[in-house]
Order: sequence, then C-alpha cells, then structure tokens
Amino acid sequence: MNRLDEFLDLKKELANTVPPFELEYSLSRGVAKANQYKRRSLLWKAPVVSFGTVLLAFVLLVNLFPAVAQAMCNFPFLEPLVRAVSLDPSMRKAVENDYIQAVGASQTKGDITVTVDYMIIDAGRISIFFKVDSPKQMSTQLVEAFKADGTGFVACISYNNMYDEGVLQEVRIDLAEGEKVPEVFTLKLKLAEENGNINNSNTTDGNSNVFEFQLYPEAKYTNIVNTVIIDQWIDVMDQRIYLDRLDIYPTQAKLTLHADDNNSAVLRGIDIYFEDSKGERYGSKTNGWTASHDAETNSLIIMLFESSYFTKTQSLKLCIEGISIIEKDKLYGIIDYAHKTISNLPEGVSIEKMNLSGSLLELSFKVKYDILNCATQIANSTYYDFGGNEYTIDLWSSDVSLYPEDTYFNTNFSIKDYEDNKYKLVWVYSLAQQLDVPIEIELNLN
Repeated sequence: MNRLDEFLDLKKELANTVPPFELEYSLSRGVAKANQYKRRSLLWKAPVVSFGTVLLAFVLLVNLFPAVAQAMCNFPFLEPLVRAVSLDPSMRKAVENDYIQAVGASQTKGDITVTVDYMIIDAGRISIFFKVDSPKQMSTQLVEAFKADGTGFVACISYNNMYDEGVLQEVRIDLAEGEKVPEVFTLKLKLAEENGNINNSNTTDGNSNVFEFQLYPEAKYTNIVNTVIIDQWIDVMDQRIYLDRLDIYPTQAKLTLHADDNNSAVLRGIDIYFEDSKGERYGSKTNGWTASHDAETNSLIIMLFESSYFTKTQSLKLCIEGISIIEKDKLYGIIDYAHKTISNLPEGVSIEKMNLSGSLLELSFKVKYDILNCATQIANSTYYDFGGNEYTIDLWSSDVSLYPEDTYFNTNFSIKDYEDNKYKLVWVYSLAQQLDVPIEIELNLN
C-alpha cells in the first residue's frame, strides 16, 4: 500500500468514526468559522476548503489520539497538487474526490532531481505531475511519451516549458480518437539550464539532463468515461450542424460534432455551455487543448468542456447561445505589401504593422478578444501560394498588455521569403454571432 492509499483509507475510517462530544463541538465550530471565510479565499485555495474539514479533524485527532499522530507522519502533503490544478475546475474536482494515482518515482543526475509524484488518468487523458529540484533555474526542452513497443502517442502533448524549483508541473496527454491508455508507457523529459534567454539554454553533453520514467496507469482509471449519444441535426443561422455525442470524463467533457459540407460558411466555434438539474454550469475549456478542427475543411469537430462527472447529475441541458463562422468566399487573405493590405480581414482584426526586412515580412495585428476572452491565432499556421504549395509560420507571439482597452490583444508572426501577391493566409479567427433565442437540448445521462 502506498502513502496516498494510506491517506485515503484513513479518510474513509474517519468518515465512519463517531467523535467524542468535545471533538464534535470543536469540529463544528471550526467548520462554521471556515465557511465564514470561504468566499474570501483565492481561486487556488478553493479546493482546500473541502479538504479543510478533513484536515481540521486530523489536527484534533492527532492531539487526542497518539496512534493517529503516528500514522499522520507518513501522509503526503497534497497542497502542491491542489496548486497545480488550481486553474482547471474539472481537475480540482478530481483531486477533491480523491481521483489520484500516486507514483513517487524519482531520479537524480548530478544536482538535478526529477520526481513524478502523481497521475490523474481517464479514458481520454493522462496528466502526469512532476517536480524538479535543482539549484539552477531549469526549463524543459523536450517532452516525449512512448508506448511499450516504442511508438509514440498520436495524442496532443502539452506542458509548461519553465518552472520553479520543487513546484509540481503537469504534462498533459490528450488521447486521439480511438487511442487507448496503455498498460505501461515511458515519459521522457529533457531539461536545460535557463540563462534568461529562451533561445540560449545550456544543455550538458550526453544524457545527463534527460530523465526517463516507466509509468504504469492503474486499470481502474483507464476506461472511465460516460458517453451520451445525441445524434441530432440542428440549424443555427442557416448553418446545419450535427451533434454526435458527449463523452464525460472525470477530467473534462468532449463534444463531437460536424458541419454540413453544403453550408455556406466554415464553422469555427460554438458558444455552448451545459447545465445540470441543480443549475450548475459547465463551460468551454480555456486552458490546454480546447477544440479541434478538420484539417481539410477547417471546420470545428471537437470541443472540450468542464466535466459534470463528479456531480452525478442525471441530466444535462445543452445550451447554444451563438456561433463563430467564416463565409467560404472570405476564408483566404491575400497579402499585398505594396498597398499594406490583406484581403478579407476578419471583423475585429486590424493591421498594426507590415514591415519588409530583406525577404522577411513582419506582420502585427490588433485583435478583439473572442467569446472565451483568450488570445488566439487569427490565421492557420499553414499558408499557401497560388500554386497550392504549403508553407509554415514558425513562430507566433501575443501581447495582452499592449493596449489600454482590456478587450484587445496584439499578435505577431512573419512570412519568410516573401514575394508580393504570392501568398494567402487561411483565416481561423471569427467573432461569435449571438442568437436572439438560445437553442436548448435536454440530454438524459441514464
């Protein structure tokens, strides 16, 4: 039995324990006082309130019962994990509901120690939480994950490339459609010493800064998902959209859909939320992977939402308040440096700068925030010439503090080997159009 299992077992035992009168009175007073300050707590502290009842009881039990005090010496300190998931409501609920697999694997090379403390896993996502202890400021140069046969995941892997010593960080693996959680996989982390210049990190020769961990997801987590078949066509602003299904995982919910090929516009986004029978809402994800679009049509096919898994609701109401579309005849923007213009510029986007330095065209835009209030790309990373040849935008940058208005952000990218009136961008940005009357669909989860 690992230390996390001991912690969870003691929580269960505590729940079944009838406390003496003095303890019950002290506990009730403490909980009442905690509730007075609950609304004043910072966001990252919100999960601690639910742990607070248990932790307060632990403190009193430690002072009253020596056996409990001895057992407490072996418990992991969960606050770092609470902090690590503080900006993800669904992951917070997973932690609050003890949906955690302890790992505790550690490696040391020189003065660098990497420890994988926890995993949170379901049928659609693997989240690995690790920390780095080093006297030097470190950053991540590479994160890879391999299955037992050496093949990589088809999944999207996301992570923070810079971190502080001893602070838990998340590597998130979002599995592709039909991809399964393996019985074992290898996580590879390549670290570098940070010199304050993101493009000038020092790495040691050989593999001294490369850490590999074999990780074993517990089978009780790997297939957990509740699938709700929707199977319904809807008409929104003269666009036909097919709602396929909603997969509800402990860590997120995934809506699968597609637009009719005969629609006049490309579907870029939908303003949707879900509401349970108690009135709690589950909105779109705003961090990490939030949506997917078809590579050929550029149309929306997957959206990610906060999860209702732990609320055990019997029904959900799907509410559509608006959509984001780009008319197909305005999908491409032709760059004309001579006249400092780009055709079919999306509403809410204006050109701030077009500068040609040699053959490098530098572009800067002022962009209105979308419905999620996120700084997003305005064009696809792939652009084309008139012959259909593909090119890639290597680097995007955004600045959310450039304008005094809090409704705009700045975004920049460059076009290499530029020739005038030769290239066309593929627009992906579109402001939402709100519906006069929202569309509501009742979903039965039984």
